[in-house]
Amino acid sequence: NSTLVSLAAQFGHATGKGDALRTALDTPDPLLYGNTTEPHERGSILVAAVFDGFFANYQHRIRDLIRIASDGRGVLPVGDLHPDLVDRLAREAAGAAQEVLTMCIRAFEYLPPVDVTFGDYLRALITADYDLLADDGVEQRRAMIEAFRRRGIFPEGAISLSESSLLWPAAAVSKFIPAQALAERLVSGARTVHGTSRGATEPAGEEAIYRRLRSWAKQSASELGLDPGDRIHVHGFHATYRINSSGQLVVEVVAQFLQKRDTSKDQRFGGIPFRGGATVVASADGRVRFVITKPMSDARIERQIDFVSRLDLNDPWLPWAGEPYMRSRARRDFRSLHRGIVA
Repeated sequence: NSTLVSLAAQFGHATGKGDALRTALDTPDPLLYGNTTEPHERGSILVAAVFDGFFANYQHRIRDLIRIASDGRGVLPVGDLHPDLVDRLAREAAGAAQEVLTMCIRAFEYLPPVDVTFGDYLRALITADYDLLADDGVEQRRAMIEAFRRRGIFPEGAISLSESSLLWPAAAVSKFIPAQALAERLVSGARTVHGTSRGATEPAGEEAIYRRLRSWAKQSASELGLDPGDRIHVHGFHATYRINSSGQLVVEVVAQFLQKRDTSKDQRFGGIPFRGGATVVASADGRVRFVITKPMSDARIERQIDFVSRLDLNDPWLPWAGEPYMRSRARRDFRSLHRGIVA
């Protein structure tokens, strides 16, 4: 197992570390996530959580093989394993890895379009997997939830870490996505699946689709968590084609809507515009199934202002800064954050 959980071994040796670049299974610290701000260190927490979930699921999958190979004791004998057993263990590892990879990629369809948190990603993982596999993915989802819990990642808005609490709530949008826009996108998506370039669609047709979607979002703004007073931008609209556990084709469409409010005249925002938006997951007939939103709410405004205020605490230039600096200070610091300049 030690080889399996060590990542980028050759790269780690080449950089002089003498070991793997990162060992995915470490001792989980539930306080680390809340106390870590450096982007790469925070990213490693997410990587470790996902790998923990994969490894727990893999161990569940090979329990029967270990029991058979150990005469029911659960402890493998000393010495080399039988080649057939090694082959089966390797196949199970590859299968578990592919399932988790697919789960992680599919989750991107169920994320809000702005201000994504690790907690949002956990909810997207669980919802996307349950939506397609339901009872067939129980162990995989359970392992992932436990892995995130051990890393101190708790989603906002979920009352517990039970699977039912983590699922995004079903949408309550009365209007269906416009039929013509839906049909054109499904046809366009089918062409792409069959090897025809998406660019074959006329630009004018694309503009018409997005125009209809903007109009629909304007009419449904309150149900989508959008502000009808701000311009709504269609960030993306595409079809998805998946196979469920019964072998049936599941066709859906995903649309993302964005809003941006100009905050350049308000020094409290420090040059960072305020953004909101919603991801809409709909069935092939246009019925909206999920609305994953970051609303243009006062509570989110206050959180963004609080974030800028915390950046100010680490800004040595602030006491001597003039008005132009104050209007753009957070934007500069936000760029610097990734370079590790801001503590």
